[in-house]
Amino acid sequence: YLARDAVKGMLEKNEKFRKLDEMTEKNGSVFVAITRLVPLFPFNVLNYGFGLTGVRFVDYVLWSFLCMLPGTVLYVVGTDAVTTALEEGRVPWLLIGVVVTVAALLTVLVARLRKKIKE
Repeated sequence: YLARDAVKGMLEKNEKFRKLDEMTEKNGSVFVAITRLVPLFPFNVLNYGFGLTGVRFVDYVLWSFLCMLPGTVLYVVGTDAVTTALEEGRVPWLLIGVVVTVAALLTVLVARLRKKIKE
């Protein structure tokens, strides 16, 4: 955040950065939500990147918390389901149902957020 003005001054003439900066000022919460829901993006790099863009701090914190929560639940419950299956030799159908439901909800949410960005 503290480096934003310096970086903005250096990259102000870069068309891609300027467009990204405008998009994040307009739809910052959507960008944070998508990048937090899709675990392909390294969070450490995103933390610095969002500090350099026009995303409001409140939007960043709120949407990071809300959108990292489902992935955390998915990892914890999924790992518990696999561990239970291996240790007890039975399939924990309830846990598998939770994993599938959360994964489906994440897929639908990401699709809607992508659609919103295109608008």
